[in-house]
Amino acid sequence: QNIDGIDVLTVKQVAKAEMNTLEMVQNLVGFITAVALSASALTVMTTQTLSVVERRKEIGLMKAVGAKDLNVVLFFLGEGLVIAIVGAVLGFGLGAVVAQFIGEYVFKSSIPIVWWVLPASVATSVAVVALASLIPIRQAVRVDPAVVLRGE
Repeated sequence: QNIDGIDVLTVKQVAKAEMNTLEMVQNLVGFITAVALSASALTVMTTQTLSVVERRKEIGLMKAVGAKDLNVVLFFLGEGLVIAIVGAVLGFGLGAVVAQFIGEYVFKSSIPIVWWVLPASVATSVAVVALASLIPIRQAVRVDPAVVLRGE
């Protein structure tokens, strides 16, 4: 009250303002994560669809020589899951390196590696690929070997 230009706030008001800011940042990060996962799923679906279209003759030939629908499903799903696992592990490693770099140069401290994030990343990647591959795999299973091998 005695010093001009200074507002005195209680600790409760400051803490509430900080909590509101933290909540807004958490919501923003959640939104960005949802958008990134959606974009990833669309990218996987597009890539898998293109792969099915390019491999129609191979799928028809596989079915013509006796491959079951399950073989076709496992072929495309297996390919996608291998890429998902490798991508998740490489992404985790690159993220750890970048976090260390930022921690050292910006905050002058090391950032501990949180190891439970690795299996969570792999699980998330596998789930996104599995769900995004459903439509392309269904298209692959519907390939008629007689029609494809005739050249239509």
